[in-house]
Amino acid sequence: MTNRAVSPRANVARTPNAGSGDARVFQRRRIAVAVHLAFAVGAGAGMIAPVHAQQITCPAAGVTVTTATATNAAMFTCNVTAGALNISSGGLLTNSGDLNVLSTGGILGINTGGTLTNNYGLRNYGTLTNSGTLTNSLLLSNVGTLTNAAGGTLTNNSSLYNILGATLTNSGTLTNSSVLRNYGTLTNAAGGT
Repeated sequence: MTNRAVSPRANVARTPNAGSGDARVFQRRRIAVAVHLAFAVGAGAGMIAPVHAQQITCPAAGVTVTTATATNAAMFTCNVTAGALNISSGGLLTNSGDLNVLSTGGILGINTGGTLTNNYGLRNYGTLTNSGTLTNSLLLSNVGTLTNAAGGTLTNNSSLYNILGATLTNSGTLTNSSVLRNYGTLTNAAGGT
C-alpha cells in the first residue's frame, strides 16, 4: 500500500452545497480544526503549544458580560440571548467558533477602542453595535440590526450578508474586499465611508 497525502480539498465535493459559499466555510472550518489538532499533537512532542486567551462566558438573560481579552474557540457556540456582551476599550475578542446574537434581546457591543475579530461564524439576529473595530474573515450574517457607528471600522474580508428584513447602518468606515450581499436595508449615513 502506498501512503499518499490527501488534499484537504478532496472532500469538498461531498459536503452539502459543494461549490457554494457553504462549501468554502466548511473547508475553512476543517482546516482550522486540523491546525488546532496539529498544535495539540505537536505540543505533546516537545513543541510549544499556542497560548489562547480566556474562553468567553456567554451572557444569560438580563446579564451583561464585559470582556477585555478573550476568545470564542473553535468548536464552541456562544448564544447571546437576552443579555449583552460588550467588548471594552482596549479589549479583544477573537471568534473562531459560532457567535450568535439572538433576537430574544441579545446585544453585542464593541466599544470605542475595542476589537472583535471574526474568524468563523458571527450571526446577528438581535442588535450589534460597533464603535471600535470589527473585522470579518469568514462569515458575518446580519438578520437583525447592525450599526457601524461614527468612529467605528467594519472590515469585510470574506462574506457579509444583510438578510431580508435586516438593517445595516454605516456611520463610520466600512471596507469591503470580498462578498457583500444586501437583501435588507443598507444605509450609508452622513459621515459614513
